[in-house]
Amino acid sequence: MGFFRSLIAPAAKPAAPPPVSRPPLAAIGQTKLSFEGLSERDSLLLHSSAKIKTYVPGEMVFQGPSNRNFYIVADGSVVVTVNTDSLKTLPAFYVLGDCISPFQAPAQTLYLGECREVSTVAEITPAAFRLLPEKVQLWIHQRANRALMRIQSSVVQGRLESERRNGILTLYVENELAKTRSVVFSDFVQSFIRKTPRLPVFVMELAGKLLDETTSVQDVVASIKRDPTVAADVLRTVNSAMFGFSNKIDNFYHACVVLGFDNIYQLVMRDALRTVVPSNAETRQVHGHSCVISALCYETAIASGGRIHPQTAMTYGLLHEIGCSVVWMMRAEKAVAPEFSDLLDTGKIGSDLLQQWGLPDRICRIVELQRYPEFAGPEMIDAEFRQDLAVLHLAHFFERLLSGETAEPAARVHTSAYFKELGLGNRSPEEFFVSHIATALIRNKQRYGIEVRTLIERYEEGSRPRE
Repeated sequence: MGFFRSLIAPAAKPAAPPPVSRPPLAAIGQTKLSFEGLSERDSLLLHSSAKIKTYVPGEMVFQGPSNRNFYIVADGSVVVTVNTDSLKTLPAFYVLGDCISPFQAPAQTLYLGECREVSTVAEITPAAFRLLPEKVQLWIHQRANRALMRIQSSVVQGRLESERRNGILTLYVENELAKTRSVVFSDFVQSFIRKTPRLPVFVMELAGKLLDETTSVQDVVASIKRDPTVAADVLRTVNSAMFGFSNKIDNFYHACVVLGFDNIYQLVMRDALRTVVPSNAETRQVHGHSCVISALCYETAIASGGRIHPQTAMTYGLLHEIGCSVVWMMRAEKAVAPEFSDLLDTGKIGSDLLQQWGLPDRICRIVELQRYPEFAGPEMIDAEFRQDLAVLHLAHFFERLLSGETAEPAARVHTSAYFKELGLGNRSPEEFFVSHIATALIRNKQRYGIEVRTLIERYEEGSRPRE
């Protein structure tokens, strides 16, 4: 470590202390600095090329995402921290003889250099640096590299500490969930789940075919057409006020062309769920929310460029709140007290019901783990379900944006991390929603049911510029 030595005696102390804590700058300006490892001539060159400034405690030497200058600590100390949206590093301390190098970081990263005591710093600009002899430039680079290694170490330690805390928090929340989940395993809850009506056999067969990526669209369309009851229900729904088409659609293939097969599948699944869950204000609200999430899951899966199977995303989006409907039915039948029902893990109840219905284990696990992205980062979740849970989590975030609501900060701590997990680009989730998701929803809004279309039209109205 290099050390600075004053070449002249310090100025005599004044009879009374100055009214401010900053040392007299006149004395500083007259001081020449000696640098260990440099000759007296090179030290003088460096001193004459640098801007020497003394800072008071708490004063910033630099702050921002980038800096082109070198800073050599001549006296005192400078503390450097690096802040991002989700991370604040442990402080790195630079003392007598240390050099802080130039840096360039993304816009969302903020470097802060703050003095913790009265400190003297030599600032060397790029123009001044280029005029120095090569051996002096090399001397500066050597000390800058040492400082850079210290910053990198601080970033790594901060990240490790953040991951450690996230891990502890995740385990804590998992343990709390386990306490409520144990109730789901009780005989009375499991017996109620077993008594819940099953989805029609045809719907389960359709879901099985659609979730099999080797099945062709033509095969699935043909299988729906072979069931006259389902084909008639689809035509009746397509021609209802829900979609509001001006011309009557009189055959199933025409319905597929107008709505698209994915929306036909959603219609079949949605109508099947209505036969299982009694209709009232609460279940209709849950059902409408599920339809919106299903559409957003589908569009997000499409935008992911093949990372997620769109029909799978549509399915768990539509079914993710089925546990809430089961809990409502339990309250309606007085099988559970209202104040006790709030303690039930609806994700686990929904997962158990879907497993009883014979849906793939993958769908069941995604429904069970749906709340994990609210408190656990992607690295804490099994890689098999990580990207699907990212889609479901982002769909809920996008629903808030579509509704014009603000997402609760506690529920979106890891949203940016899950957005990156899907490889959706360098823009923010909010920007991506506007450029991709909202655009796709508006383009396809006539293919969606009334619940989704109403929300899209409100968003369009709110997005129009005011005259």
